[in-house]
Amino acid sequence: MKYIIRLNLKGIRFVEYYSTLLLSRILTHFPTGFVDLQSPSGAGICGVIYDYNGDVYPSDEARMLAKMGDKRFLMGNVFKDTYYEIFHGKVMTEIVEKSCVETMPGCATCAFQIYCGADPIRNYLETKDIVGHRPTSDFCEKNKEIIKFLFEIIKDNDEDVQDVLWSWITKRDLKEIRGESFSRYSNQY
Repeated sequence: MKYIIRLNLKGIRFVEYYSTLLLSRILTHFPTGFVDLQSPSGAGICGVIYDYNGDVYPSDEARMLAKMGDKRFLMGNVFKDTYYEIFHGKVMTEIVEKSCVETMPGCATCAFQIYCGADPIRNYLETKDIVGHRPTSDFCEKNKEIIKFLFEIIKDNDEDVQDVLWSWITKRDLKEIRGESFSRYSNQY
């Protein structure tokens, strides 16, 4: 991350997208739309995957799991089931009920839960339980360390680094963030 920031400071735009998602959650009130960082999980809510045969899954990972023989997350089929049966059925009900980080063991008391989310399909792949197990979750461990690191960078309050981070969050050029470039309309007034 420090190397990537140095590249940006040298004029080479290189965005670290996952950190940008987390920084957006930490530093702004805007949603990111990233399914894995939503509570309840955005799987099946923000998007679904339709397979060639009409089967509907809450995520591409769930579809791939079905291709390996485990149809645990099959929501239904557009040729056989109604909209209501697909989107209000057992699979979606369970995903919504069991993917709210505010109530999940290990997440409910975590200081970082407001920046995090649940991924029931990943949890199932790792533990065969859609709630998962935080103490042994690689995702949880990784996410906590990234968030801690980002908070350290924010706390250091280095103006150059902050400018890089804000350029990522706002999808603007570093020069624009620093006021070094002006819009084509700036001379009109």
